[in-house]
Amino acid sequence: MSTVILLLSFLLSTIPAPVRVDDPQCELPWFRGAIPPTPHNTVLVFVHGKHDDETIWFDKLNHYGHNDMYELAYNAGYKTAFVRLGSEATMWYNGRVLAEQLASIERYFNTRNIVIIAHSKGGIDAQAALVYYNSIGAPRKIISLSTPYYGSPLADLLFSNFYVTWLALLIGQATPAAFVLQTAYMYDFQERLSSDPDNQYLYYYTLSGWDIGPFPLWLGGLYLNMHGGDYAHGGNDGAVTFESAHLSAPHASRISLPAYSDHQRKWFFNHFNMPLGDNTWYYIDSLLDVYPVLASYNKKISNFKSYRTIKSTGFIRSSSSEKNDNLEIVIPQNSQVYLVVNHDTKVSLGGQDADNKLRVYDDSGIKYLNFNTKNRQKLSVNGEFFLLVNEGRAPLEVRYRPIVAGTLPHIQIKMEQGSNISYRIVAKVYNMSGNLRDIINLHGSVKNGSSITLPFYSPGLYNLSLVARNQNSERTAIFTILVKDNTEFNHKTENIQTAYINRVENHNIHGSLMDILGRRTKSINKSGIFFRKRGGKNTPIIVIK
Repeated sequence: MSTVILLLSFLLSTIPAPVRVDDPQCELPWFRGAIPPTPHNTVLVFVHGKHDDETIWFDKLNHYGHNDMYELAYNAGYKTAFVRLGSEATMWYNGRVLAEQLASIERYFNTRNIVIIAHSKGGIDAQAALVYYNSIGAPRKIISLSTPYYGSPLADLLFSNFYVTWLALLIGQATPAAFVLQTAYMYDFQERLSSDPDNQYLYYYTLSGWDIGPFPLWLGGLYLNMHGGDYAHGGNDGAVTFESAHLSAPHASRISLPAYSDHQRKWFFNHFNMPLGDNTWYYIDSLLDVYPVLASYNKKISNFKSYRTIKSTGFIRSSSSEKNDNLEIVIPQNSQVYLVVNHDTKVSLGGQDADNKLRVYDDSGIKYLNFNTKNRQKLSVNGEFFLLVNEGRAPLEVRYRPIVAGTLPHIQIKMEQGSNISYRIVAKVYNMSGNLRDIINLHGSVKNGSSITLPFYSPGLYNLSLVARNQNSERTAIFTILVKDNTEFNHKTENIQTAYINRVENHNIHGSLMDILGRRTKSINKSGIFFRKRGGKNTPIIVIK
């Protein structure tokens, strides 16, 4: 056994590193893997997701060290290519760039036999390239790893009334890539693609995990558990729900198992370690030479304008939604409590200072605490905070349509144990370019199970934070509704600039910055969104010239 391990280590260590390819017909470079001694005709194109770049497939992967995906593909005889896209750009931009890169890869290898392996948002970028930018030309295959085809409730949270700037550093920044991942936006995107004739030539194999992983993924995992990613619905991987990771489309096949049927924990992967070759290469390799049968055309396709129901079993509080500097909150008994605070926030639990119980995240100064309560407890916070409390019972049910056209939207809310519900809704209204256009505050009371008509007359993306209370409990639900007309949504939007920029500067900038594509620059001669690296974190700023 030791001889085999040594031989394998030697073989892996002699594989040349991928080589950068700068094609003048491509806006961004791609990277060619070494050609195996006896190669297959198939070329594997690896597409990274949000936050990442091409190196996740052959270098270090956050939290997990070296990724051997490239070596495993090489040793199996496959030619490989690794693309670089804008890590915080939309699928409209990345799809166009990827279409250029795919054409370049075809010319380089002199083949159209290409299979795309995509992680997270990279699967959506690949959809845009192949369908929206007409880069198909022949049957194509996408093997996706935890791609949020129907968006992520975490993106809804990021642009909601419960937004906290430093929390974005944990679950993702409020960038163009995050804006388009809001659930209603992605439902609209999938509806557009489903009606495109090119979509019939696209083959999907979808894989996902349901382990919520390390911090901060467990914070996202618990939130998703309250918003459609619970065990009964297949679970979530800390960033994407099981149901969102599996596409309902012609020639689409789900490979992974939901949590409730995976008794052997076969799919015990989280969002961070899904790209690891050790975890998923076996499944990828088994799918490279097969395609779904034609009978899959008879599969029922989702009605994107139909109603959805989400169930929330807890509530959220944050310093962005509370005006009280020194807030006291009664935590119900038998609850899961997750608290994230800024470095100078004061916390007490049951009247006792809780600073010694807080843990520091990744030398960032951000602290967190998680615990379960047997009895009711009083929590006091003074400063920036984000609190997530899950009671796991008596859910709030919200029924709504994510896409509404030609009529006013409405929602139906139900809570157990109570006939009357008081509610408060904060609706943040964005145009399709990601600019915050308005904030609408609604409040009132309604009989349990009744509908509330929302006065949303103008087209746009409405991000709703709903707090509902009855005599026994408080619940929070966050979701998005896209209100459409026949003119505003007929064109794509590439240059999305989102709200929640930390700082506005209109003077000379010193030091190295990055643009939304991750390109470093020291000379800023135009307005736009840029990122400055401070303390190991990328701080978004907007420059006005």
